[in-house]
Amino acid sequence: MAVTLVTGGAGGLGSDVVRALLAHGRAPRILTHRADAVAPDGAELARGDLRTGEGLEAALRDAATIIHCASDAREPDFATEIEGARRLTRLAKAAGAVHLVYVSIVGVDRGDYPYYAAKRQAERIIEAGETPWTILRATQFHGLVYGLLRSWDDGSARLTVPSGMRFQSVARHEVAARLIALAEATPSGYALPMRGPETLTIGEMAQAYLAALGRAASVETAPAEGAPSSPFRTGVNLVPEDTPATRGRETWAGFLRGKASDQRPGAV
Repeated sequence: MAVTLVTGGAGGLGSDVVRALLAHGRAPRILTHRADAVAPDGAELARGDLRTGEGLEAALRDAATIIHCASDAREPDFATEIEGARRLTRLAKAAGAVHLVYVSIVGVDRGDYPYYAAKRQAERIIEAGETPWTILRATQFHGLVYGLLRSWDDGSARLTVPSGMRFQSVARHEVAARLIALAEATPSGYALPMRGPETLTIGEMAQAYLAALGRAASVETAPAEGAPSSPFRTGVNLVPEDTPATRGRETWAGFLRGKASDQRPGAV
């Protein structure tokens, strides 16, 4: 019986894809290299490593559709991204897969940030493969911006954030739903990019973050240091306003309300 394989299915986005597939009555197979991963009821677990190829042939057996979410921006050589795409496209063809869906990032074709360059290289590998494909470029998830703010927040009366940063952050679960819709449709090459419903500066997002926490701290901006913030300052991470795109519905404020609810006393 044909199955849907979700690479990185034990990670953040991959887990959302798996949950959504299960909710729609699908029985996905999760590819993960994590030894502690546990498959939810109704899903199958396949252990394998895109970086080395270990376990991939078994994971791809009878997989007609692949939703490729595996990624690791922390790797110095981005092997999961580049070698993973190379191995996956080669073995997918041999396994008889008919649709490979890959999630990329808005702006990978417009900047030289190393992780973006690795994602763009993976796109090219998938383009050149023989398995019909669809690529969805999405903007940053709300959770990524939240994590940045948490990392800069020392609990003092002043939250200092890098100047010049803007985001069109989107809900991760909405991107997961879009990936599934694309996977169930005919392979379409590059899909319309996906962005959040609003464009906000990091200062505006920080103010909302503090308000959601009930904090009276002030927000100040300072010149950004180092490469990690560079794509967020140049604007390559944004879908231009005149470019057709699929838009998520959950706003930054809506995401923060959900986080506050999750963290209320007694919440589980």
